[in-house]
Amino acid sequence: MPAAPQVREPAASPERRWYGGETLLSDVASLALVFGGLKAADGNGIYDSGTPAAANALTTLGLVGYAAGAPALHLIHERPLPALGSFGLRVGLPVLGGVLGSALAQCPPPPPQEYGSCGTGELVLGVSAGVLAAIVVDATVLGWKTEKPEPPAGPRVGFAPVISNDGKRAELHVYGSF
Repeated sequence: MPAAPQVREPAASPERRWYGGETLLSDVASLALVFGGLKAADGNGIYDSGTPAAANALTTLGLVGYAAGAPALHLIHERPLPALGSFGLRVGLPVLGGVLGSALAQCPPPPPQEYGSCGTGELVLGVSAGVLAAIVVDATVLGWKTEKPEPPAGPRVGFAPVISNDGKRAELHVYGSF
C-alpha cells in the first residue's frame, strides 16, 4: 500500500488589510465640522470680527481634524511613513489646487486702489479639488497595511484544578497540545 502524502502547513505569507475606511470616516467628520462652522458663520467670513466664536471653533476643529486625523490613524497602525505622506498630501494638494485654480482665473485689471474678488471661485474650486484628491489618495493608496500572520502556537501544557460542588472531591486535569 502506498504511503499517504504528508500534509504540510502553508507558508505564512503576509496579508494586506485595508483601513482606509477609518481615514474616510475621520475626513467625513472633519469636513462636517468645517461646513458646520461655515453655516454657523451665517454669511460672515470665517475668523472675521462679526463671526460667532462657535463658528470659528467648529471650523478650526474641522481643519485640524482634516490635516491631522488621517496621519494620526496611520501612526496608530504603526505606519510613520504613510502618516508623513498623508500630511504632505493634505497640505500640498490643496495648495497646489488653489494655485492652479487661481492661475486659471480670467480677471480684468482692477481699478487703482480697489481689490476685486475675481478668481475667488477658481481658488475655492482648486482648493476643494486638492482636498478631495488628498482624501481619495490617502484612503485608497496609503490606507493598506501588511500584516504578518501569527505563527502557529508551539506545544503547550496546562493544569486545571477542579473541585466538586459539595467540596468533597478534587481533581487535577492535565491538558496539552503538541
